[in-house]
Amino acid sequence: MKHLLTVAMLFALIVAISVDGSNLPASDQPPALSAQDHDSCIVDLTGDVNVSGSVTAADIIAIINEIFLEGPGLEPCWGAGDVDCSGSVTSADVIYLVFYVFKSGIKPCDICESDVAFGQNCIQ
Repeated sequence: MKHLLTVAMLFALIVAISVDGSNLPASDQPPALSAQDHDSCIVDLTGDVNVSGSVTAADIIAIINEIFLEGPGLEPCWGAGDVDCSGSVTSADVIYLVFYVFKSGIKPCDICESDVAFGQNCIQ
């Protein structure tokens, strides 16, 4: 029950800040973070954007802060937040992580093994 409540609260937070930005004017939509905007780095665990060694709710919040509030940045770099290996970090990555962390969803992709790594130097 505790996890269900946490998932519900995170979902409400995501909805409150406009998951897909469709209700925001085009000028207010958060930009996607992409490989072209960031230097390469070492990504040990995709989804672990605070370099704690595991993927937790703290990582979800960090990605939300980065996308919607221009947070302090994802560690070690943008690639750690691209959990669906789409080539950018968007609200879709947040939703992916919510399901992974709280509902035992599909494990984040390995950005180092993906076609969108764009020169990431990854630990294998």
